[in-house]
Amino acid sequence: MKRREPDREEGEPCLECKATVLNINAGRNNDMMRKCRRLSDYAEFIAQIRWKMDEGWSLEEATEISIKRCIDRGILADILTKHGMEVCRMILTEYDEQEEREYQRAEGRAEGRAEGLAEGAAQKLLSQLKKKYAKGKALAQIADEVEEDVESIRPLYDLVVKYPDKTAEELSDMLIRE
Repeated sequence: MKRREPDREEGEPCLECKATVLNINAGRNNDMMRKCRRLSDYAEFIAQIRWKMDEGWSLEEATEISIKRCIDRGILADILTKHGMEVCRMILTEYDEQEEREYQRAEGRAEGRAEGLAEGAAQKLLSQLKKKYAKGKALAQIADEVEEDVESIRPLYDLVVKYPDKTAEELSDMLIRE
């Protein structure tokens, strides 16, 4: 552990931590699993749930079946006998949270793609407006050529007229900030 209090800048952490991530799935890190029976049993319990789900059981059914099988085989039997329902609820709750996080990430990616496509379309239209304005074309003629109605492109056209030296990307950024 390094402590660098005197030479640290404001906002920097004064403690550095390093962590090692270990794979505790069944069949991994065998040396560690041999040394820690509880960890090995936990890995086996989770593997049982996964196998049951692969066979088509729901998470709840797979968890309940796995709890019974593990108790019968002496795997985490003391914990699962005493706290089986609590373990089941915990697994279901954690799974729901993970599913929700994955849904949120997917939704965020979809929103990001949609925003990116809209931004790209706006930049392309702004680029066309800039070129046509530079050639001295009037708003009505430009609207006709880009196949848009005059009123829908007027705000973009006004930006091009007001800031003729800005790039389409800069103009697009100005629109986003408004």
